[in-house]
Formats: sequence, C-alpha cells, structure tokens
Amino acid sequence: MPRHKPSVNSYSAWLHKRDVAAAVMSNEAQKRCVSRIFVRLPAWVTLEARADEHVAFVRDISPRGIFFYSDFTPSPGDRIELVLQYLSGANKARLHLHGTVVRLEQVQASAVGIAVAFDTLHSEVPQLVRSGPKR
Repeated sequence: MPRHKPSVNSYSAWLHKRDVAAAVMSNEAQKRCVSRIFVRLPAWVTLEARADEHVAFVRDISPRGIFFYSDFTPSPGDRIELVLQYLSGANKARLHLHGTVVRLEQVQASAVGIAVAFDTLHSEVPQLVRSGPKR
C-alpha cells in the first residue's frame, strides 16, 4: 500500500511549530532558578476556598513548586493544599504542601495543567522523590 507523502508546506509548518515550542521551553528553563524532577505520582488536592477534594497526577516537582494535571479549574491566585504519597518498599512517605496557583494550561478537552508555587522552600523534596519507588 503506498504511503502518503507529506507536502512541503505541512512539513515546514511542523518544523516551525517545533522550533517555537523549543524556544518557549528554552526560555522557561532559563527563568527557572531550581531544576525540576519529572515524576509520575498521584496527589490529592484541596482548594482552601472550597472543601471538595480532587485527584491529581503530578508531572514535575521542585523545592519551589509543582505542576500537576487534574479535573478542576482553579483561578490564578487560588490557595491550594496538596498531599503527595509515594511508597518505597515498606516505607510510605506523605508530603503535605501548600501553595498558590500561578499558571494554568488547558489544551482543548484535556485535563487542566496547574502550576503551584509553594509558600515555603521545600529542600527535602528532591531527596524524598528520588528515593521513592523505582519505575
């Protein structure tokens, strides 16, 4: 069966999008003072203004903040409480974190990406997350 060959225009458009995305990511990385650790952890999130709890999927974390996906849409400036739990053998570690929503990322009908800046620096986060379960 013959394969469809992409047109030069679609390839050029793809290259442009790739270059723009790389430039944005590079600029974001330059703004960061602390490197992030990419993880796959569940979390439970509560908005301080409401009593409802939501499940979240953590994408990355640093001593200064966290980025996760969830099924609710807070507003920038909302106060959030997060509980992260991860297992390492027979040991369970739970982190209770508080912070403020600083950014939202919504891609059409997908889960909302939420960036939270912690109230205080959590220098123990990298050691705890790295010593967590091996995947």
